[in-house]
Parts: sequence; structure tokens; C-alpha cells
Amino acid sequence: MNMKKCLVTLLAVLVVKTSFASSDEALRAAEELLSMSGIEKTFSAQVMVDNEIARNPSLEPFRGVMEDFFNKYMDYESARPELAALYMEAFSEQELKQIVAFYKTPAGKKVISIMPQLVKKVSQIGMSRLQANIGELKAAIQQEAARMSSDSQSTGATPGTTAQ
Repeated sequence: MNMKKCLVTLLAVLVVKTSFASSDEALRAAEELLSMSGIEKTFSAQVMVDNEIARNPSLEPFRGVMEDFFNKYMDYESARPELAALYMEAFSEQELKQIVAFYKTPAGKKVISIMPQLVKKVSQIGMSRLQANIGELKAAIQQEAARMSSDSQSTGATPGTTAQ
């Protein structure tokens, strides 16, 4: 009986030890992926401040204050453990290793180099399509609000709620 307990305990220790080793490997793969992806460049105070000011030019006089804030709270090195954990939640250890292997290929290197521009262009296309059709959305919202208002007047309910 003692031999069974000893074997079960040994097996449990091996399973736990293997799990930790696997977690270490996944963490290393996630950190390598982060490093290869160049995320530290986009996770920089300068880039974030530039993006915010591009969206809202009236913030330009506050550039220094914003840079100090982003350097204090949005530093890549302090966020790296959270970013690695995010990758580890999204991908298995094997998938992380496969992605890293892909990023080492010429096609993977190209993906890394052009993906930021592609994402920006996709966003611009989306915004352009939204802006071109925003009038239709506003009209539909106004029409629905008017319908809801007339329904609530006839039932005594507040718009957006149902009458009891």
C-alpha cells in the first residue's frame, strides 16, 4: 500500500513539474513572439502620443505632459508580462512556437514589417465607409427614436423601455 501511495505521489509531482516546464516554454515562446513582432515600437510613448495628437490636434500643446504620462504608465517593459500572458491565453505553446517559426521565414518577416500599415489602411477604409454613410445611420436612428417615442406615447412607456 505504501508503494502505491509513493508511486501516486511521484506521478503527481512529475505531472506538476511537466506542467511548470510547459508553462515556462510557453512563456519563452510568447516573449519571443512579442520581441519578433516589434510590439515594443508601437507600445512606445512617442507613438501613442503621436497617434492621439493626430486624432485630436488640439492636444499638441500638451505633448510634453502626455509623453510624461505615457512613459510612466505605458512602458513596454512593465507591460510585457501582461502582454505575454495575453498571448499565452490566446495561443497554445505549440501554436506560439509555430507562429515564431513562421515569423522567422521571409513571408513572416514581411508580415511583421507591413502589418502596421495594413491595419492602418483597413481602419481608414472602415472609417471612410462609415463617414460616407453616416447620414443614413443618423436618419435611421432618428426614425427609430421617433417610432419609439410615438409607441411610448400610445402605451405610456418611456422610450427604450416596455410598458408594464
